[in-house]
Amino acid sequence: MSSSRLLTRQSVATHYLFHPRLATKHIRTASNNIRLARNRLPGIKDSPAGIRSFASSSGKLYATLSKTPIFVLQAKPRGVEMADQPAKKLRTSHPTYELLYHPGIPGRGEFIRLAFEAAGVPYTDIANEDHKNGYAEVQQVCMNDGIESSDGNPPVFSPPALRVRDGEKALVISQTPNILIYLGEKLGLVPAGDEKFYVQQLALTALDLNNEIHDTHHPIAASKYYEDQKDAALEKAKDLRATRIPKFFKYFERQLKWNSSAGQHKYLVGDRLTYADLTVWQILDGAKYAFPKELEVRRKEFPELLGTFYESVKEEEGIKEYLASERRLKYSMGVFRYYPELDRP
Repeated sequence: MSSSRLLTRQSVATHYLFHPRLATKHIRTASNNIRLARNRLPGIKDSPAGIRSFASSSGKLYATLSKTPIFVLQAKPRGVEMADQPAKKLRTSHPTYELLYHPGIPGRGEFIRLAFEAAGVPYTDIANEDHKNGYAEVQQVCMNDGIESSDGNPPVFSPPALRVRDGEKALVISQTPNILIYLGEKLGLVPAGDEKFYVQQLALTALDLNNEIHDTHHPIAASKYYEDQKDAALEKAKDLRATRIPKFFKYFERQLKWNSSAGQHKYLVGDRLTYADLTVWQILDGAKYAFPKELEVRRKEFPELLGTFYESVKEEEGIKEYLASERRLKYSMGVFRYYPELDRP
C-alpha cells in the first residue's frame, strides 16, 4: 500500500495519466488502463487488485468501484523504488484559461477554441461572453502601446492571446502557434516523446496555408478594402487554387498515409487527436466555405484528407457537440470569406 494512494469512492483520478476526453476512448478495462499507462510512463507500477474502471464525469476522471477500493497508479523514476519517493499531492484541476480575441468571427482564435473544446477543458472567450466590456479588455491587453500587456507580462503584438490565471499569477502569451504548442502539453493534445515535433511541424505548415488563404482577399494590404484590391485578389486566388492548395493538400494526404497503420487515416500523428488534426481540419472547413467549388473538385484527388480525415474529426467527442452549439461562430469577415469570383469558375 505504500506504493499507491488509496482513493475513496468519489475521489478524482489523476489527470496526468489520462486526459478526461481520452479516458472514454482509451480506458475500457483496468487491464487496458495499466497497459496504456506502462506505455506512456516508463517504470510505472501495477496497481493492487481492486481497480474496476475509470469513467469520465463532469470533465473529471472518477474511480468507479464495485465493492473494493482502488489505487491510483503512480510513476517512479527508472531504477528508484516508489517507496523511496516522497508523496506528492496530485493536481486534479486546471488553471483558469481566457481567450483574448476579436468578437463575432472564428478567425485565428478558432484554432484555440477547438483545442479547449476537444479537450473538454473550460475557458472564457472574453470578447464573446462579455459583449459590453470584453472587447475593451482585449484591446487593453493586446492592442495598446504600453510596455506591458497585463500582470507584468511583456506587450502583445496582436490578438489572439491567452491569459492563464493560476492562483495569484497570470501568464499572457500570444501568437496562434505558440499558444497551441503551450496548450498541446497542458490539454493532452500532443503525444509524448519526439512525436510532438511532428505535430508541431504539421500545425505550423497548416497555419502557413491559413495565411495564404487570408491573402487571397487582401493580397496588397490588410488596411485596404477588398474592393480596392480586387484585381490582385483574383490573381492571388487563381494561383492559390492552381498551385498552393494542391501542394499543401498533397503533403497532408501523404502524412495521413504515412501514419495509416496507427491513425487509420483519421489522425495525422499517432492514434489519437492532436492539435495538428484540429488545425488542419479548421483550415479545410474554412476553405470549404471560401472555395466550395474548388474543394468539391479536389475531394476526388485527396480522398483521405477531404473524406475520412475531415469527417472523422467532425465526430470527435467535444468537437461534434461544439460544432452543433451556438459557441461555434459563423464564417463572415475573418480569415475565411466567400467571394464567388475567387472560387473556381
